[in-house]
Formats: sequence, structure tokens, C-alpha cells
Amino acid sequence: LTGDAPTMEETAAHLSRVLSRTVAFQPLQPDQMERVYGRDPALMSPWFKETGATVDRQELLRQYGIPLTSLADFLATEPFGNERSPAGSRSVG
Repeated sequence: LTGDAPTMEETAAHLSRVLSRTVAFQPLQPDQMERVYGRDPALMSPWFKETGATVDRQELLRQYGIPLTSLADFLATEPFGNERSPAGSRSVG
């Protein structure tokens, strides 16, 4: 899923569309982040917010010949919301 780099708000909007319900991103405060995910992710979180991980997607495609999938394209191929889909049978949140 490195075909794009949506923000968490954009990710929530994509999920809202495919699930036909509102999904909202709720950022955690640093102390909450550490309690939930541990010290290392809490320390890395500000870097991801400020700098972010970058990938040269065009170079990866050129070098390996593997097309990369955007989040929207991936979600469009998954049968969300029906009985056959594992995602459709789980409660999220």
C-alpha cells in the first residue's frame, strides 16, 4: 500500500466512503500514545507527524516493476460490508 501517502484524516474519509458510516481520526496525546502503544511508538510519533516517512514510488516502480496500490484503489477492490468480507464481520473501534 505504498502507492500514496494519505493523511490520517484522508484515510478516515476513504474508510467512511467504503463502510458507509462515519470514521473519524482521533489523535492521541503523547501520554496516551505511550500507554496504548508503548514508549518507542510514542517517541517516533512526533517525527512521523513532522517529517513523515518518504518513499520514491516512481523509483520503486522503475527498479522492481511492481505497480503500487493507493489506499483508495485497495479499498475499492475489497468487499467491505458484506458477509464474505472479514472486515464486514468485525466491529471496528
